[in-house]
Amino acid sequence: MKTAHSSKSAHAPGSGPHPKGRAGLLLLLVLALAGAARLADLGSRPMHADEAVQAYIFAGLLEHGEYRYDPSHYHGPLPHFINLPLMRAMGVRFLDALQAWQFRLQPALAGLLLVALAGACAGNDARARRRAMLLAAVSPMLVYFSRMAIHETLLAVCALGVPFAVSRWLLTRRMPWLLLAAAAFGCMHATKETWCIVAFGWAVAAAVLWPRRMWRAVRSAGVWRIALALGVAMGISFLLYSDFGKHPEGFADAWRTLFAYRTGGGHEKGWWYYLAQCFGIWPAGEGVIALLALAGGAMLWRRRKNRRDGHAVPGLPVFLAVSGAAQLVVYSMIKYKTPWLALAPLVSFVPLAAHGWLWLQGRAAGFSLRTAALALAVAAGLAAPMFWSCFKQPEHAGIPYVYAPTLPEADAELARVAADLPPDAMVAVIGGDYWPLPWYFRARRERTGYFSEAGAPSAAELREFALVIRAGYQLDPAATGKGWRVLELRPGYFASVSR
Repeated sequence: MKTAHSSKSAHAPGSGPHPKGRAGLLLLLVLALAGAARLADLGSRPMHADEAVQAYIFAGLLEHGEYRYDPSHYHGPLPHFINLPLMRAMGVRFLDALQAWQFRLQPALAGLLLVALAGACAGNDARARRRAMLLAAVSPMLVYFSRMAIHETLLAVCALGVPFAVSRWLLTRRMPWLLLAAAAFGCMHATKETWCIVAFGWAVAAAVLWPRRMWRAVRSAGVWRIALALGVAMGISFLLYSDFGKHPEGFADAWRTLFAYRTGGGHEKGWWYYLAQCFGIWPAGEGVIALLALAGGAMLWRRRKNRRDGHAVPGLPVFLAVSGAAQLVVYSMIKYKTPWLALAPLVSFVPLAAHGWLWLQGRAAGFSLRTAALALAVAAGLAAPMFWSCFKQPEHAGIPYVYAPTLPEADAELARVAADLPPDAMVAVIGGDYWPLPWYFRARRERTGYFSEAGAPSAAELREFALVIRAGYQLDPAATGKGWRVLELRPGYFASVSR
C-alpha cells in the first residue's frame, strides 16, 4: 500500500516528462545547437592560408598513401590520419576534388566532441553539465575555429580528454579509463608541438592544488600500470609520426621539433594580447566565459570560510581552470601569438564557468527573473558575437580572433580566373608567403609554378604562361599598372593578376 509520501514522490504516468528524460532532451537540444553552429554552410568562408597549406600536406597521404612529418613547421599528423577515412567515405581520392566543407568536417566534428567533453568535465550536477555544454556550444572562438581546418580544436579535445579520463580512473581504478587517458595523450602528442604547454599546465595545477594527493595517486598506480600507459601513448604517437612504421625517424623528429620548430615572422605581439583580444575586458564574447569562471573562483574562495555559501564544485573543473591559467601565462610570455593558440586554455575555463553561472543564479529553482536575466545576458554575450563572426562577417578585421583571413572579393575573383583557364594553360605565381593561392590552382598543379622574386622567370620566359600572379605585401609598381588587376588577398597582402 502506498503512503502519501510515496505517492507524491513517485513520477506518475501522464504527469509530464520524467526529470531524467527532460534533462536528456535538453542535452540533445544543446548538441543540436552546437552541431548547427559548426556544420551549417561550412564551405562558405574562403580557405585560410593555413588551411590551404594543410590541404596540400594531406594530398600526399590522400593520393599516394605517404606522410612525412616536417619538424621545422606544419604541426602533427593526427588530423590527416583522421581525414583519410573521412575523405574516402565521401569518395574523395584526389586533392582536385576536395572541397572546403569536406576538409573542415573533421574539426567541426571534433568541435561537437569538445562540447560533450566540456559537459562531462563539469561533474555530475546536470545543471552544471548543461551550462558547460551551452557555453562551449556557442562560444564564438570555439565555434569559429571548429569551422576552420587547423589543429587547435583536436588539441583542445585532448586537453580535456586526458584529465577527464584520468579523473575517472582515480575514481573507479578501472584500467580502461587509464588506457583511454594514455590514448588521448598519444593523440595530443601527435596533434601539435604545443602539447608540452598543455602538459605543463597540468603539472602546475597538480602541484598547486593537490601535490600530496597526486603523488599518492602516482605511487598507487604502480610501475607496470604507468609503463603500460606510457607504452600505449607513445605507441600511438610512433605509429602516426612514422606513417605506421614507414618512416621511423618521424617519431624522433616529433621530439626534435621542440627545439627545431621555426615560426613565421609578423606574429610577434605583447604579453597582453590574449587578455585584451581573445578574452576581452568587456562582458561579451569570451569575456562572458572569463567572468563566469572568475565567479566560480570567487565562490570557491568564499566557501573556504562558509561552507553554506554556494555549492560544492568537483575537483576536475578547478584543476582545468588552474591548468588553463598556467597555459595562458606561458602563451603570453611567448612573443609568437595567434588567437587559435588560446583555444585549449579557453575550453579549460568552461567547466568552472558553468559552476560560476550556477552560483550567480543563486538558490532559485526553476524559472525566476534572476535565472531568466542571467541566461539572457549569457546568450546575448556569446550567441550574438558567435553568429556575427561565423555567419555574417567571418572575414571582418574588427573581430579580435579573425586573423589574416582570405578576403571574399579576392576569393571569388581567383576562383573565377582559375575556372576560366584552358586545361593546358600554365600559371606562374611569383612572391613569398603566397598561400592560399595554390588552393585555387590545385586542379592544375602540374602546370603551375611557384617562384621567389629572385628566382622568377625572365620577361621572355613569362610569355609562355597564360596567367602570371605576383604576390606580396609590397608589389613592384610594374605589376600594378596597365594590364594587371590588383586584389587584396589578405589584409595588407596583395596579389596582382595579369589580365
